[in-house]
Amino acid sequence: LAAIVLATLPYSNASMFNNRPQFIIKAEKNKEFDKSCLIETFNIGSGNIADCLKHCLENCRCQSFQICDKTKCQLCSSHKKGNSSLLHDKDDCVYAMYEMRDLTETFQKLEGHCSGMNCPMKYNCCQQSGICPENKICKPVNSQEQPWKRFTCECPDGYHGDNCDQPITSCQGYAKGSRKSGMYKAVDSIVGLLYSVYCHFDSESAWTLVQSYSFANRSLGQFKKSLSNNRPISENALTWSGYRLSKARMESIK
Repeated sequence: LAAIVLATLPYSNASMFNNRPQFIIKAEKNKEFDKSCLIETFNIGSGNIADCLKHCLENCRCQSFQICDKTKCQLCSSHKKGNSSLLHDKDDCVYAMYEMRDLTETFQKLEGHCSGMNCPMKYNCCQQSGICPENKICKPVNSQEQPWKRFTCECPDGYHGDNCDQPITSCQGYAKGSRKSGMYKAVDSIVGLLYSVYCHFDSESAWTLVQSYSFANRSLGQFKKSLSNNRPISENALTWSGYRLSKARMESIK
């Protein structure tokens, strides 16, 4: 049996959200998420689902939660939509998922009504130290598809791999991403510096732009030279009418 609950946190001022509940909680009675995903447990004497939600929001790894035996608030590091097979029947348990009207607006207002040095860090996950593995960067997430995810750990521009230690030297390094054509960062493997490059993706391949010129510039000497000649043109600022990478950067593309 599923139910939808509109919730306002007990310590927040409803007027700051125009008297509208800022959270939607979808609860399922007599359901329990697998204990392998539990990350914290709290006793809440009230049994109020909003009190358990408060604990979930203060733990950035909490994606859903459940209340068992009416007072035991358990935080889960996973979510039904990502691991539905881990949801089991269990009497006296209520499994709950939450959504926010607007993640950024909600947490900004919660932080504004917070006191104490550590308070903002409870809600802004990327202000917490050690939230991501070494070499990775924390980025806030405001996703309509996965509203329970509040942050993601990504490699810095120009790097990939499990430890973010593998330089991306061509657009092929972005082929498994969004595959949206545009400007990306690549690493000049000769000097180890980042530079911007235009990537074009089709259904099968990833293309790195090395030269571009307009019809009017077709007769310029730089564009008549073979690509084996070092004749860079605006290589640090793409200009479609006249652009060419240096020979060294072309050779660094792999």
